[in-house]
Amino acid sequence: MRRVAAIAANTFREALRQRVLYLAVGFMLLLVLAALALSPLALGEGPRVVRDVGLSMVSLFGMLLVVMVGTSLLHGEVERRSIHVLLSKPVRRREYLLGKYAGLLCVLATCVALMSVAVLLVDLWMTRAWHPVILLCGLGTLGELAVLTSWTMVFSAVASPLLAGMFTLGCYVIGNAVADLRDLAAMLPSGGGVLVWLSYALPNLFLFNFRPQVAEGAWPEPGQLGLALLYALLYCALTLTLANALFRRREFV
Repeated sequence: MRRVAAIAANTFREALRQRVLYLAVGFMLLLVLAALALSPLALGEGPRVVRDVGLSMVSLFGMLLVVMVGTSLLHGEVERRSIHVLLSKPVRRREYLLGKYAGLLCVLATCVALMSVAVLLVDLWMTRAWHPVILLCGLGTLGELAVLTSWTMVFSAVASPLLAGMFTLGCYVIGNAVADLRDLAAMLPSGGGVLVWLSYALPNLFLFNFRPQVAEGAWPEPGQLGLALLYALLYCALTLTLANALFRRREFV
């Protein structure tokens, strides 16, 4: 575990050197501008609209961070050939992969926390009321990004950064439409079974979407967050196992 922690810490520092936190700062500025622009147009629903838009932007900016940073984690060290030095030491490939994943997850947690606090403060400024449920929604978004990042590790183990980024983006879009995919399967007279199985194999990112309730100022249903986080834990374990199996077969020249 010490080797995993060391790789994770190095990954976190490397991401900070790439100034990824500027993405969170850019988010905050866009959020303030959106609040100023949307409030007069929302017919008294300004806070609800800003919460909805702000929390959706947290998810979108997090996905962009996964695509920009996550897809180049492995490729960058392969290009610099530093991976040969790491793997020639007593570092197993699964430890290396898990360390990279944990480091990126720490980066995502930092950025999601900053962006969620920004939404909370803008909401406090607009409503003069404290809504900590916004932070709970941020935790759900982190679970969503954790699942998405696990697939990014799979794609990065076998594909170039460009292809891995495209696959990650497709995974994000399809994962948020899994419920629609199941509805479509139920409408088909034949062949729906394949779509049903596919919908369960694909990540169900819609499970982490608490934004409609939170935008109304309501708390998610009891157990909804626990179920989502348990799903994220089990799904990430399975996906990272697949990523490790693919990474172990990869040859570095």
